[in-house]
Amino acid sequence: YGVIFKGKTLVIHDDKTQPLLQLAYSTSKSAGSLYDIPQRLFQHGDATTHHALTMATTHQDSDTLRNLHCRLGHANYKRCQNIFKNMTGRTATAARWCCSCAMTKCHKLPFPKMARHKATRPLERVSTDICGPFAIQAIGGFRYFLVFLDHFTRHVHVDLLRRKDEFEDKFEQYVRTAQNIHQPLTLTFLHSDNAMDTRRMEAYCAEHGITQVLTPPYSSVANGRAKRVIRTITASAQAMRHHAGLSARFWGYAILASAPTQNHLPHKPSTE
Repeated sequence: YGVIFKGKTLVIHDDKTQPLLQLAYSTSKSAGSLYDIPQRLFQHGDATTHHALTMATTHQDSDTLRNLHCRLGHANYKRCQNIFKNMTGRTATAARWCCSCAMTKCHKLPFPKMARHKATRPLERVSTDICGPFAIQAIGGFRYFLVFLDHFTRHVHVDLLRRKDEFEDKFEQYVRTAQNIHQPLTLTFLHSDNAMDTRRMEAYCAEHGITQVLTPPYSSVANGRAKRVIRTITASAQAMRHHAGLSARFWGYAILASAPTQNHLPHKPSTE
């Protein structure tokens, strides 16, 4: 479609240069110095001209539905199809693909349900994460707790923290204890988020041959095993504390009691 401004008139024509509508420039205050469109064009009596003008667009595409999709701000194709049917009475059957929508509306792909690497022995892969700060301090002034989860044995180890920066001392202590129990096996891969990527952690892991597997930015779900065990332990601890009638300050003791209980529960063989 084409639009021609000539003098004080506006003409809209189709690709065959046949005029579809001619409007006069209005100088009345009610029109606000704009081209006044007759009311009859918005009535069903002159539907043909109205639909043709509504579909007018600068997008040169043989697919009328795609033109409407672009004109409506790349709205959902199903919605555009309903609008197209209400306007023309026809059902669009053209392909539904828009390169611009695919490039700009894409979301993160779902994470695979099964990991690419499966632990084959204890301490081969360990996930860790910190939970907190809690609004209420636990007895002893604790505001955080730290979890370590062995992928092979499903064993969970929990430490309470007063400050978040205490996790480095707790990690070194966990490595010494775990490797002493499972000797001669040693920790190989440590899965964590970027908050644990400190200079001290890098130096310690490099010295002891531990490979840090860090989650991508804003993708904490990549460390999902640690996140899930934190949720399980927290829910169990809160339920036990509530059932015992203890105040919220006892959450630290409840966490320390919940982790060994989870370790003694039966588990299905790991498929991740």
